Amino acid sequence: MRKPGRLETTLLLVGSLLIGAFFRFAGLGWGEGQPIHPDEEFLRQVVTAVELPDHVGLYLDTENSPLNPYNRGHTFFVYGTLPLFVTRAVAEGLDGGCESPYSLPARLLSPLLLGRPVEECRPGSFSGAGARMVGRALAALFDLGSLVFVFLIGRRLYGRWVGFLASLLYGLAALPIQQAHFFTVDAFANFFVAGTLYLAIWAAQTGGWGPFALAGLTTGLGVACKISVWPLGLLVALAGVIRAATTEGRRYGGIVGRLVLAGVLALLAFRLAQPYAFLGPGLFGLRPNPRWLGNMAEIRRQMSGAVDTYPGHQWTNRTALIFPWVNMVFWGLGLPLGLAAWAGWGLIGVDLLRRWLRQRELPLLFLPWTWGTVYFLYQGTQWVKSMRYLLPVYPVFALFAAWLVVRPVKFGVRSRGNAVGVGMGALVVVGALSWALALTSIYTRPHTRVAASRWIFESVPAAATVHLRAAEGDTQVQVVLPPGTVVAEGAPAVAPFTVGEEADLTGVTLNYVVDPAGDPELEVVRVAVAADAAGEGVLAEAA
Repeated sequence: MRKPGRLETTLLLVGSLLIGAFFRFAGLGWGEGQPIHPDEEFLRQVVTAVELPDHVGLYLDTENSPLNPYNRGHTFFVYGTLPLFVTRAVAEGLDGGCESPYSLPARLLSPLLLGRPVEECRPGSFSGAGARMVGRALAALFDLGSLVFVFLIGRRLYGRWVGFLASLLYGLAALPIQQAHFFTVDAFANFFVAGTLYLAIWAAQTGGWGPFALAGLTTGLGVACKISVWPLGLLVALAGVIRAATTEGRRYGGIVGRLVLAGVLALLAFRLAQPYAFLGPGLFGLRPNPRWLGNMAEIRRQMSGAVDTYPGHQWTNRTALIFPWVNMVFWGLGLPLGLAAWAGWGLIGVDLLRRWLRQRELPLLFLPWTWGTVYFLYQGTQWVKSMRYLLPVYPVFALFAAWLVVRPVKFGVRSRGNAVGVGMGALVVVGALSWALALTSIYTRPHTRVAASRWIFESVPAAATVHLRAAEGDTQVQVVLPPGTVVAEGAPAVAPFTVGEEADLTGVTLNYVVDPAGDPELEVVRVAVAADAAGEGVLAEAA
């Protein structure tokens, strides 16, 4: 199998990135600004509530920092704070460009993220309701970073073809595409998971101080995004064991110093990126924050099923490992890719066992295989078996599928191996593409809840129906008033409504009107359509 050159490799990676970017940014504004995703809406509220501190000392002052969710009314916060900080910083930076002369980033991103020209952008636009879209865009960008790391892992372990195919398959995998459309912490954390995997493999291969140090930093940053990726620390330690085991004389002493450095840098990164897990103040105020520890204890109880919460009812009688495996294969990866990934996992496991029994050898592939296996067991046996909790294994399972496809071409009989590899690759890629297209269609059309709500407002009679004639035909808008609204002389009832397009007013129907007194005298009701709630600028009226 011919090895691609440097230019070809670059073009292959760019192609994977473009495909991945298309599926991650297509329909990013799904939901039309409505708070449909509960976790996303909670994070948006927190981003809106917090503010960047004036100086580093205040940043590390847990009791007084304006960036601490606990100080802004959110006393139960169990997410990593690094995605929160990054989103707030970017949003504030964009807000700063919303005053004339408008900054170039604000000019470019206001139409894309806010849906309106920069002239209608105001300070607070991006850090307020627009924070949802800022967070989604960042999640998509971070996941593209994960795709790059998948390519680098595959290239380092098995060459450029495996790297390209693994990155392509990750770019087409359904669950990463879904999570890139949400402002949640998962895509952010997965970037650091993939980065730590790459750095751990590099460290095990070379034994250099740099890879171990960087792996420590990315471990701490990953845990500061999502606390449940803490096993990354064990992965870095395993990289040290593999390096020592493959060094002549099995010299473990030299690795200890590298692992200590990685541990110190992981703690430093976590201290800076999740500062309110500590009491502070100051960098060396390392006493754990009792409030944060209490939040962690409570979320552990919820995750274990010990606390009866209504979101936890759905996990009753879900078979450990089987339920998450089925979800991963059928929905998270898609059937062809999912089966190929797990088949690759099984064959790699057999190969690793054989090499250990024959030569007591721990090859580099043992690192991603162990991560995928152990983390799947860890999350697949929890009471809460949400699909997104397994997102950190998707990079390595894309790698396993790519290894399975390329292996017949690389190691088999030339003509037969090529045919098997190409056929298998086509099936897996086309299948993954089909799943990606099907999933993306959810985001490129109106959300069902929004569409249903729009139909209700247009079709189910409310207190009043405003009849309009637009360019495309007659339409109507339902105007809502609270039940039991009483209208009397000098005490009008005001109900706001908006019209989505230019139209002529043809009439107003009052659908539910009764006389509270119940007398036979004729009552007169005056209806006016005005440009504002104060009744100024009356456009039409009738009695």
